[in-house]
Amino acid sequence: MPRAATLLAALLALTSHSPAQTPAAATYRIAGHIVSAADGRPLQHASVRMLETGDYKLIGSTTAAEDGAFSFPNLKAGTYVIEGAAPGYLTARYDEHTGYNTAIITGAGVDTESLVFKLAHKASISGRVADQNGDPIRGANITVYRDSRDNILPAITRYSSASTDDTGAYELIDLPPGRYFLSVTATPWYATRPQPLRESDGLGVVPRIDPSLDVAYPITFYPDVTDSSQASPIVLRAGDQPEINFRLNAVSAMSISITSPEDHSPILPGQANEQIARNRRMQDRPQYQVFKKVFDSLEQVPSDMRVNETGFNLVGLPPGQYVLREFSQQPNHVDHSINVNLYEAALQLDPARGQELANLNVELKPPEGSKSDERLLIDLLRAGSTQVINPQGANKGVFEFRGIDPGDYDVRVYLGNNAGFVASLLSAGKPLPTKRLHLTAGSNISITVIAAQASGTLRGFAKKDGKPAPGAMILLLPADPAERTRQTWRDQSDLDGSSQLTAIPPGKYRLLAIQDAWELDLQREGALDHYLPLATPITVPGTGDTALKLPDPLIVQPR
Repeated sequence: MPRAATLLAALLALTSHSPAQTPAAATYRIAGHIVSAADGRPLQHASVRMLETGDYKLIGSTTAAEDGAFSFPNLKAGTYVIEGAAPGYLTARYDEHTGYNTAIITGAGVDTESLVFKLAHKASISGRVADQNGDPIRGANITVYRDSRDNILPAITRYSSASTDDTGAYELIDLPPGRYFLSVTATPWYATRPQPLRESDGLGVVPRIDPSLDVAYPITFYPDVTDSSQASPIVLRAGDQPEINFRLNAVSAMSISITSPEDHSPILPGQANEQIARNRRMQDRPQYQVFKKVFDSLEQVPSDMRVNETGFNLVGLPPGQYVLREFSQQPNHVDHSINVNLYEAALQLDPARGQELANLNVELKPPEGSKSDERLLIDLLRAGSTQVINPQGANKGVFEFRGIDPGDYDVRVYLGNNAGFVASLLSAGKPLPTKRLHLTAGSNISITVIAAQASGTLRGFAKKDGKPAPGAMILLLPADPAERTRQTWRDQSDLDGSSQLTAIPPGKYRLLAIQDAWELDLQREGALDHYLPLATPITVPGTGDTALKLPDPLIVQPR
């Protein structure tokens, strides 16, 4: 073979044994324009951040161009969350609705480069608080309540608060669109309360006060009403800046006089021992708190408690309807609750004639195989409301609830960072027929809660007209309508129509997908009746594989 041919053969042999070159991994781009939701105006120089799903750690950030354009190039196939911020606008994630957002899925065959990222203007409420003479009230507390009608349970809950300055002015900023209620509480700066009569006052003479100074401001809701049931909602749209002023009228303060039970324990001779005995008696007395119904919950009302030799005086209360609660740390003591119509200057009460409250001890047993250092928590949810009752204490896995109103309650458990649920309730070692507790007046019971980890997951795709449907509300409801007031599961479909629901206990469910449903009033009776006939039945098993995938796309129903 000629030399040239020999060199060529060697070269071919070497080439044939060289490793094949690996094709470059495909990369993707997330891009679009960030604009005002009100008019589509580009938000130049807005900040756009890319976050990890789950823990929302920052991956990268960029600044939008003058036309609002932004991009994140050279991305792997995966799931990403983008978040936008601009002066005067609410910081939000892409297509965000009440805490849910649409994630951007690269490598799924959907367009990730033509996004229109809309930000809504911040809304705010401002105003002034004045007294009946028009003088500003300094240090008044403004409380904002938000009406979450997109929740199955009624939920008018505290959202934020602010205080008035020296001119009586306040401002509540960075409010998202929604329905709000406002209340204001304050104390007249010149208010003076009567002092109790004590043995230590010598002859028992205490300084007299001018009755016109013993005054209080009733809690006042917009528009200047003193009952939350008469409060008017303030509907905020993006960019709204209403001015809400309050006028508070001072009224004569009321008081509640409570006589403590007689203590017949002997007092040892000697002044020091007498004082010790007196202090012990004072410590053993029940304590009292005043509450007022505000929307769907009870809120504690500030009051001045004055202790005397025979009991307590709660002073400085404006006229109104209240709930007086008695609490005691003494063993076997039955706490009481009494409704108070406080429209007399001084009301003498015997709390023992009120409603007896219930006490509950709960032994919480974790699921088998759980970590010994896993933190276990528990609370009670009042049936048909958003009232949550937390334990007063815990000792070696036994949680103590004291002074609970009689009624029906659902037990909720939490297993560290994992969602839990009640597998069963036991009383004296025997299973109870239902997982809902019924507490009677004056009852003092102990139960055992067997906890389990809610490990069910549900993945699927939502489609409309055969195409991926991003931004749809995915709603998982217990099949039993009576169970729907306890818990529901929600998600928002991502850019490719995918969704994932997690921490689902075993049971039977109905799955829905509804477009533009984020403003749907789920509290309205029958709000979902129109959609339920097309719901997909789902069963989460108690054992085996609990990671479920929908075999067929979930059809998105129009609102």
